[in-house]
Amino acid sequence: MRKGMLFGIIGAVVLVIALVVVLSVTNARRAEQRAAEEAAASEAAAEAAAQARADAAIAPVQGYLQALADADAAAALSFLSIDSSPSELMTDEVLAASNAIAPISAIEVSPVDPGTALGVVDVPVSYLLGDEQIDVTFNVSGPVTENDDAPWEISGGYGTVFVSDPFVAAGGLVNGVPVTSTIVDVFFGAYQLSLSDTRFGLEGTTAATISVDSLEADFDAEVVLTEEGLVAFRTLVNAAVSTCVASTTLVAGCGIDLPDTIQGTTVHEGTVARSLTAEAQVTLDSLEATVTSDEPRIVTGESIGAVDVEFDCTENGQSGRCELLFGSAGSLGAPVVDFGADAPVVRWD
Repeated sequence: MRKGMLFGIIGAVVLVIALVVVLSVTNARRAEQRAAEEAAASEAAAEAAAQARADAAIAPVQGYLQALADADAAAALSFLSIDSSPSELMTDEVLAASNAIAPISAIEVSPVDPGTALGVVDVPVSYLLGDEQIDVTFNVSGPVTENDDAPWEISGGYGTVFVSDPFVAAGGLVNGVPVTSTIVDVFFGAYQLSLSDTRFGLEGTTAATISVDSLEADFDAEVVLTEEGLVAFRTLVNAAVSTCVASTTLVAGCGIDLPDTIQGTTVHEGTVARSLTAEAQVTLDSLEATVTSDEPRIVTGESIGAVDVEFDCTENGQSGRCELLFGSAGSLGAPVVDFGADAPVVRWD
C-alpha cells in the first residue's frame, strides 16, 4: 500500500474518532442540561405547589372573617372544624345584630411560609371589630403530606357565652335571640344581653366581644324589676288587697281568713268588716318588691301589715260585735306574683 493512502486512511480514522468524541461530549452536555432543566422544573413545581398550599392555608381565615362581616352563618361554618351541631346563636340573625353593634372590617391576613404549609399552620390576621383593633392567630389544619388532598379548616375559631340560670329563666336574649342554655358557642363578634319582658331589666355586665377562641363572655348581669314591672306588681297587689279587705266572709283569700270559732267565740259568716291600718296603707301605697334569685319572674313584696277586723259573734249565748285582737287573720303578709304565668295572680305564701 502506498504511504499516502495509508496516511489518508489513518487521518480519516482519527477524524471519525474525533467526531465521535465531540458528539459524545455534546450529548453528555445536553443530557446534563436536560437534567438541570428537569431539576429546575421539578423544583419550580414543588415551590409552586408549596405556595399553592400556603395560599390555600390562609384562604379559610379570609373567608371566615368575611363571612362574619357579611352575616352569613352557613358560609362561616363551612370554614370551621366543628364536631357538634352549631349552637342556637350561630345564625345570620345573631351575626347581623353583632355587626350592628360592632362591624368587622379592614381584614388583613398575613401570608405563611410555604415551607411550613403542611399539617397545622398558624395564620396571623388583623381586623377591626367596631373601633377595636384585633390581632389574633388562627390555627388552620390541612394536608400533612405533599400528596394529601385534605381540605384546610380552622381549628376553633369561635368562643363561648356564659349566662346565668335566672337570665335564661327570665326569657333572656343574646343579640335579640332567646337562649335556652347557660353555655352557648358563638362566632367571633359583639354580643349584647337583653330581656324580652319589659317588666324586667338587667344590672351588671350586659355587653362583651369575642375575638379569640379561648375567650369566654362571662356576663354577671342580674335580673331586676323595672319601674314598669313595679307598677304592674303594685297594681295587682292593690287590686287583690282591695278585694280581700272588702270581703265580709270568713274566707277572704289573702291569708287573713277567719275560723268560724275563736277561743270558744262563734264568728258569724257574712258579718266580717276588715280595713287596713294607717301604717299598712302607707306600706301598700309604696310597696317595694324584689325578684327571686333563682326564679326571677317570681316577684315578692314586703309584708304589708296589720288589718283591723270586726265581726258579729256569739259567746255563752250572748251575741254582739267582736274585734280581733291578735292572730294571723289580722295581718297581711308578703304578696307574691309569678309573672311567668299566662295570667299572673297574687298569692300569699
